Amino acid sequence: MVTGVHRQGDCPRVRRRTCSVCWLKSASSMLRPPYTSSALRGVQLNTPAAPPEERGLRLPEDNTQWAVYRDWIQDLSAYATSNFLRGAELGAEIREAWVVVNAAVYLWNYNSHLVAVGEQRRLLPTFQRAVELLRQTGHAGEPVLLVMLCDAVAQGLIQPWFVSAAGPGTGQGREDSGSRGELRKKVAGKGAERTGSIHSLPLDHAALQDMRKALELCDYALHLSNGNVPGESVPIAARKQVISTWVWTKRLLQQQIGQKLDIDDECKNEAVSAMTRVLVGVEMLLCNSHPRQIEFSVPSLSTLVRMASDCKWSDPVVELQVWTHLACFSHHAQDHNLVMTCSHNALQLEAAAAQRLTVMASALYSQSAVQEMLSNAACLRGLSMVHKSNGHPHSYREALQMLQSSVSYAEQAGNSVLCMATARHYWNNCLPLTETSLERQQLRQPLEKILKALVHTSKKDPTQGKEKGGATLTGMPSVTSSLEASSMGSPEDDLTLRAAMYGLLFHIHADSSDWTGALTLLEQAIRDMPRTRHRLLLFKHRVLVKARLGESVVIDMQKFRDEGELYCSHMWHRVALCSGEMLQQLACYQNAITSLLSVKSQWQKADFLLEFGEWLYCQNFPLSDAQHQIQWAIDILLHMITDQEESNEKTGSKGSKLKELERRENSQGDESGEGTGLIPVKVQSHVGVQGVVSGPCISDLREVRRLDSLVRAHTLLAVMGDRASPQHQHNLLRAYSLVLQIWQVSMATACEVIKEMMKNPLVPTSRPCPSATAKKDKDKEKDKGKKSKEPPPAEEKPKARRPQDDVLPSSPEEWAQYDCPEDVRQAFRYDTSPHCINRHSLSKQTQSLFFLDLLVKELQSLCLTHLTLPILHLAEVIAHDLLDRRSLSDLYRLRIVRSCSQLDMETSTVYHEKLLSLTGIHEQEQMECRKAIALQRERNRLYMGYNGKTDNEKSKVDHICLSGKQCGDLLSQNIWLDKAEICLGMGLYQPARQLLAEAHLVAKELGDQAAAGRSLLSLAILANKEQNHSQALALLEKAQDMGGDEDFWYKLTLALLTATVTQRGQDIDTKTYQIVKQGCGALKSMLEKRHNRAPALRFLITSLESRGAVECLHAASPVEPGEALSTQSVQNLMAACDTLRESTSEFLRMGHREQAAEALLEHAQALRILAKHTGDEGKLRHLLDAYSFMQQAVSVQEHVVLNAQSLFPSQECQPLSLPATRRLLRVRLALAELSLTMLEQVCAEENRLALAQDRKASVERTVEEFVRITPDPGSVEQEWIATGRTLGQVALSQLATVNFLSLDCVETRASSLSLMGKCLRLLAMQRDPLYPFTLWDGHNLEEDRSESKASPEAEEEELTGENGLESSRTEPRQYAAKCAELQRRRRSARQLLAQASETLAQAISLSLQHKLPSSILSEACLNMLECHGQFDPCATGQYLALLQSCSCTAMMTDILRSACTDTRVSQLSALLNLHSNLLPSQVETPTSLLKGVEDSLNGLSKTYSHLTINPSHLSLLGELPSNLKILLLQHTQDRSTLYGAFYERSKLTESQRGKAMQVSGMLVCTRVAKVAVQPRALLDLRDRTQAFKRETKHNFLKEAHWLGNVGRAGSERHVHLKSNSEEKLESHFKAIVQEMEDYMCPILSQFDFSCFGHQTASISIPECIRPKDKEEKAGLDKGLAVGSPAELGEYVVLLADWMLMELPLEALAILQEEGLSSVSRDFSLQLLHTRLQREEPVESDNKKETKGGKGAKGKVDQSKAIKMVPVNRVLPPNTLPVDTHNIKYIIDPYNEEEYEGSSLTERMKRTLEAYSQQFTPLWEGFWGSECTPSLAELEQLLTNCSAFIFHGMERFLANIPPSKLAALNLSECQMAVLFDLVQNSASMLRQSKLDVQKSDGHLALERPLETALLLTLSGVRCVLLNQWHSSPQMNINNMDSVMENLLRVGLTSGQTVHALRKGEVQSTEKDINTAGSDDSIGHEDSVNRDGNAHDAQPRLATSSSAFNCVIYGLPNLVIT
Repeated sequence: MVTGVHRQGDCPRVRRRTCSVCWLKSASSMLRPPYTSSALRGVQLNTPAAPPEERGLRLPEDNTQWAVYRDWIQDLSAYATSNFLRGAELGAEIREAWVVVNAAVYLWNYNSHLVAVGEQRRLLPTFQRAVELLRQTGHAGEPVLLVMLCDAVAQGLIQPWFVSAAGPGTGQGREDSGSRGELRKKVAGKGAERTGSIHSLPLDHAALQDMRKALELCDYALHLSNGNVPGESVPIAARKQVISTWVWTKRLLQQQIGQKLDIDDECKNEAVSAMTRVLVGVEMLLCNSHPRQIEFSVPSLSTLVRMASDCKWSDPVVELQVWTHLACFSHHAQDHNLVMTCSHNALQLEAAAAQRLTVMASALYSQSAVQEMLSNAACLRGLSMVHKSNGHPHSYREALQMLQSSVSYAEQAGNSVLCMATARHYWNNCLPLTETSLERQQLRQPLEKILKALVHTSKKDPTQGKEKGGATLTGMPSVTSSLEASSMGSPEDDLTLRAAMYGLLFHIHADSSDWTGALTLLEQAIRDMPRTRHRLLLFKHRVLVKARLGESVVIDMQKFRDEGELYCSHMWHRVALCSGEMLQQLACYQNAITSLLSVKSQWQKADFLLEFGEWLYCQNFPLSDAQHQIQWAIDILLHMITDQEESNEKTGSKGSKLKELERRENSQGDESGEGTGLIPVKVQSHVGVQGVVSGPCISDLREVRRLDSLVRAHTLLAVMGDRASPQHQHNLLRAYSLVLQIWQVSMATACEVIKEMMKNPLVPTSRPCPSATAKKDKDKEKDKGKKSKEPPPAEEKPKARRPQDDVLPSSPEEWAQYDCPEDVRQAFRYDTSPHCINRHSLSKQTQSLFFLDLLVKELQSLCLTHLTLPILHLAEVIAHDLLDRRSLSDLYRLRIVRSCSQLDMETSTVYHEKLLSLTGIHEQEQMECRKAIALQRERNRLYMGYNGKTDNEKSKVDHICLSGKQCGDLLSQNIWLDKAEICLGMGLYQPARQLLAEAHLVAKELGDQAAAGRSLLSLAILANKEQNHSQALALLEKAQDMGGDEDFWYKLTLALLTATVTQRGQDIDTKTYQIVKQGCGALKSMLEKRHNRAPALRFLITSLESRGAVECLHAASPVEPGEALSTQSVQNLMAACDTLRESTSEFLRMGHREQAAEALLEHAQALRILAKHTGDEGKLRHLLDAYSFMQQAVSVQEHVVLNAQSLFPSQECQPLSLPATRRLLRVRLALAELSLTMLEQVCAEENRLALAQDRKASVERTVEEFVRITPDPGSVEQEWIATGRTLGQVALSQLATVNFLSLDCVETRASSLSLMGKCLRLLAMQRDPLYPFTLWDGHNLEEDRSESKASPEAEEEELTGENGLESSRTEPRQYAAKCAELQRRRRSARQLLAQASETLAQAISLSLQHKLPSSILSEACLNMLECHGQFDPCATGQYLALLQSCSCTAMMTDILRSACTDTRVSQLSALLNLHSNLLPSQVETPTSLLKGVEDSLNGLSKTYSHLTINPSHLSLLGELPSNLKILLLQHTQDRSTLYGAFYERSKLTESQRGKAMQVSGMLVCTRVAKVAVQPRALLDLRDRTQAFKRETKHNFLKEAHWLGNVGRAGSERHVHLKSNSEEKLESHFKAIVQEMEDYMCPILSQFDFSCFGHQTASISIPECIRPKDKEEKAGLDKGLAVGSPAELGEYVVLLADWMLMELPLEALAILQEEGLSSVSRDFSLQLLHTRLQREEPVESDNKKETKGGKGAKGKVDQSKAIKMVPVNRVLPPNTLPVDTHNIKYIIDPYNEEEYEGSSLTERMKRTLEAYSQQFTPLWEGFWGSECTPSLAELEQLLTNCSAFIFHGMERFLANIPPSKLAALNLSECQMAVLFDLVQNSASMLRQSKLDVQKSDGHLALERPLETALLLTLSGVRCVLLNQWHSSPQMNINNMDSVMENLLRVGLTSGQTVHALRKGEVQSTEKDINTAGSDDSIGHEDSVNRDGNAHDAQPRLATSSSAFNCVIYGLPNLVIT
């Protein structure tokens, strides 16, 4: 309101009286209008009256009464206006300016509402007249009024042309600033200025006149407001109005203003001029936003900002408006820095502007206008902050807060449009923060405030704020117009935004499960929202919340009646998912199904029926109810009409809209729909049908969608049904047929599409994919680096197609080779036909994949692996081409490779070559996961303080399914876990480790507990496979805390069992029982809640119980043959048998036949173990039961195989190699082996009886036959006899079947041949029981027969009587018949033995040729031994040596694997562990992988080559030195029989005159022997030997303790105690030797060792050839041969098995003969041959010296030149050299040994010095007194030496781990001399601390025998070591003797040890010119001990210490 009304006293006094009358008239004229306006109450002046509304009805315009009233109102307005003007005119007449001013004020105030709405044109005559009068009389001190009137008149003059110039989109005046895109083109940037351009606009003369008048008025107003006149200043706000009109007028007149922004108002006030220039520039920018007229040349935005900053603004409101305008322009120019500056300056003026409006009421501005400008400034600033945040969470949050403050300002302004616009900006920018629950929670309060503001402003009139602004909003362009125009949406969009905000708030409540608060929110939202369709989503949410709270939703569902049946059904379905009560869910599912009645809704009805049936099954309703729903769905799918539906789909049916709505709602993330806490209530089915009407044939079905649904339905029926029923397999085969039909129809359609594309490649055959799919394809092509995003262009011709590409595979072999062609995949991607695999026909790809996986799992459980290939190929196509998930596609390709490997067709699949690439993680996928992890970590870091938790919670809608898993999106970590499980099964450990590590990281960071638990479980399984069981237990403990489904607990229990049992600790039985009980308890708890899953859960429980019984069986089995079972072990075995029996029954009842067969096998094995440790009758009973169970196992497994083979294609010519078939062969072999075991026992009993009968007279036989009692028919004995008659035939039939079916498996064929040979041998024994004895003990049998001849003859003489003549006549005939029968039996037995030998020879040949496991070969060799016997000692000796090599290989394999358990130590350990894991799992493992591992082992280390038998083993004897004599002793595996063989040179000629035999033949076996022994006796002998070794260790330790105490050593008590302990030890040792003699006597007595007694050679050097002192000295100087041994004696090599190696075999009496010069040991003939056959490179002396001259620690001082005498030793025949210049040593590494006051280091140095001139100058090594070698130095020392000497305390392998030693290549090391096993207090204390951390298995590897074997495996030819502990004195003496004999005397390695054993040291006369005494040599004790070194008769050493040091390996090594 303008309040400038003047009082009368202010009028001029001139002509007062003259004008008094005029003044009164004017006063009356001005007083009349107010009263007139009061009559217009409710109607504003000059405003047309609007007809009133009553009850929603408006009066028509032609109503008579209304017309009268309307005209009267108009007349009143005209009358009032005329009176105001009349008053002004009278005032002008009387020259009273104040009267004119007051009239003008009245006119302005009463017409301000028209000015506000831009109706200046209507007021133009009135305001023009008022301006004329004011200019005539003057403004009377009211320049503001005159300026405003001038502006209004100017606007009225230009208004018609302004609207036409600005365009129709401008609306009112200049409020709309145009579109954002036009502003971006027109507004200048920060650094550029806008140049003017002219656009012509045709104007008539009248228009030009009006514009010029307007420009004149503006110029007048600007001059009036320039501030030059003191006291008549005009506010800058009014001046801004005029400037705006002036600029627009200039634009209409097409007149440029200029860059200086001058208006020529002659203003002298610089501050006003500065503000004017800024305002002109702002207005010019506003004008330039409309491109239809002239475009001004405007300075750059940065220049205007700088000018505005330099101004001294007098009005903060105007300044606020200017900064807001500049911020808007900067925003359109995308100059966010300027936006931040301008908006900051604008927001700083909030308080000043408010104070300005409070202090000085302005008619130009209102409070709402100020709030609008602040809202715009805040909004612009918030948008720029969003842009500048670059995703930084904190900055982004600040930007959102600024946008929220913009909404608050808009609310205070009461501008609903602006409030909605700013709210829309906030919504668009907060959407990225709605992904997680915690971020959504942060948006709760802002959203509530924004919605409150929207509700508050929407209740007001949108134009209310503009009316309050008076003339301001019309007089100047609105600041908010641009922002509102850019964000303004339709009312529908505004309501959509509000509904979306309410939906997000609802989701926030759902995140925290605040359903009550969510319901309150929805109720409030429904009240606030207008009654439109936008409330439909709110109604839906309210229904779902009520369902969640358990409230009735029937009334609410009425809201959706008008939406159609599809929508109603969809809503009932949603309610069912969200409801928490089972009955409500049931009713909702039923309503969802029954509400679908039309034909168009049949698809939806079928889907809901399938889901409903699945829900009934999961909620434990009766199976019949669930199955009825599935059957009903099948009936609908089979009989639905699809043509009409296809047409509906083409025209766009309502169902598509429903799917789109469902997709959008699901994307918003509805509340979780899993049903928890359900009560199992039995409810009868109200929906469904009782049966299935026969439908069309499968081949008639063409729609892929229908086929996919049918696959799902039949898979569900199979899972729900009983496994043992035929319907289970029928449903699976039905689903399989449907999958094949999908392939057939899809391939046919794809071929048509491809042909069409080839004919017309320019025109696509179908429409492109939806936008989402196109986007995926675009991303895919972008990843591949391709430029084109469309199908191949027209100019590219398609590749030539092969004819077979169009043919669908018809057999498993073809499916294994199949790879979907690329053009077919392209057709699948881009085609939209319902008869093809594409995104339209398979809309729910993840659901389809889930049921395909379920189908594959069920088929594999029935051993129908060959049927899974088409299904896996279909799943791969869906994953690769529809889902575009490469990692998922690789998963299915891996499954295809695994299935092909199981079918023995791994090389057929094309994916086999890409196996490693399929197991990797794709970079793009990994980058996305890492990005998600980084974002999650950042969120956790920022929001850790919020509620004390991290943002790992998720709110999802869980789809209930059979497995309890989601059918939604497939997460990357789950795919990686599935791939890792396959890799673990196939032996690909490294890829599995990478997959599991990445999956665990992602799952842990993203809070996926299920995936994290699975990853930990798989990592534990991997740790078990790598023998890291402690780590596995730790991982399993963590996984156990996370939990999982039934498969998780089952695998967890199995992993726990494996980790616990493998550690072999105490109480294994108890721990196993506890683990199984815990696992079964977890599964039983699930069983109580899920009754319908009872078959699957009971199967898992039974499997765990069976596995626990098997583990107890293995733990209770005796470790060593001959070891008796304890009472507890027998009880455990019986309990295990009971469990296995129950498990078998349960497996058979549930239809799991394969598992039943395995349980029967294990049960039979347990009974066999019990039979070995039970009496006769119990033994027979156990064997018979085991035989029965084994036959049952064959029958059960055969049923499985026949069922699988019956489903082979008809054209299949050769049966597939199914896993079930291979298991059947294994079971058949087990049955054959058991049959042969029983037959062997039967034969043994028959042989015993036959031998006894043969020794008896005929009368005795007759009497016994007469008195023999016939067994009862039902007795065990009779059953045994009846079974024994058929054992041979059963075994032969089984083996013949195996041999026929195993042509492609060499190992199985060799096993069958070996068992067949054994069977034939046993049948020969059964045919002639006495003949086998002639093969071994023929002479004994003949002697027994001759002795038994006397008694029958005597009987005949005594019985001769009256019947004597008759008997003498009948006897010849009886004896002739008997002899003929015996001869026939003998011939038959020989024929069977010949067949057995031939069969066994084939088995041996196959085993040697293909390097099969040694167990097969050893069994064949053992039976071959029995076939040949002693009649062919050469052949028998060969096979016996081969048998021992097999046994040694198995033993070496066990020790090597035990040493290499830690896979982290070496590559050898990792590969060996992998190889051992791959062998038992070859069903899934590709053979190429196993072969690759074996090749890597062979190339990596020579150690692995010892683990296989040499194919030419049978010819190895001919390659051995002929001077060796080999005594071979070998037990059978059960140690009930001991075999022996003696190998020596074939003797052809013998030389004369006492010379030694000349070698004229090769080694042959001259004698073999066999005796029966007691395994218990051997165990007792070994135990006594071990006790002796422990006793020796304790005595020496006790002695070392005594010697360590000063004063005790040498005392009388010490001497007495030492003497007693030595006597006790010697007596113990003699007892052991005597017991060993008794044990070995039966076997050794059968050999002729007379050659040992002849002294054919003398180790001593004859006196005649000894050089004299001078000659020897000269010889040394000249380098002549010194110390060469004489002619050699006999070399005996003992080849004994492992048990015998632990005995002091060298103490046998036969090995103490004078003719022996060497007695050595070795493990097998193959090892001995391997040691001899290695070729070493010959190096020259110079090279040797160079190599030996390397600097090393601890070597002899070589600082001065060494004059080294060369060793020109002539090698005797059959000896091998050892380079003396490359010998390394380690002496007392810890400097702990001290003897007689000097350390071991000092003694060794003196010894080396004694031999330094010829042998030791280049020796290198470590002295413990100087430093302790590290492990790396020790390895370097061992690998680079020709011989190695260790002299120290404790065990040698305590210094280097066995795993490290096994991985070394010691092929250069010829000999290892180890003098260890010495203890004292210091060493024992140090070693005991280390041994505490070692396992029992590790400590066992450090024993002497294992040490020798590990060194042998590493490549050492000869190992010299102690068998038991020794004293320091003995080791020192032995060391001196060994050095003397090896170096100076030149004995071989075997002679050196034998001489040490005999107690003599061969030496020459020592007269070396070394100044010093005998002490410098360092072996006084040995010289004193020897006495006369030239004594020809060596003394026999009987002490145990003489047999302590033994030699393994070559006895013919000589130091050169």
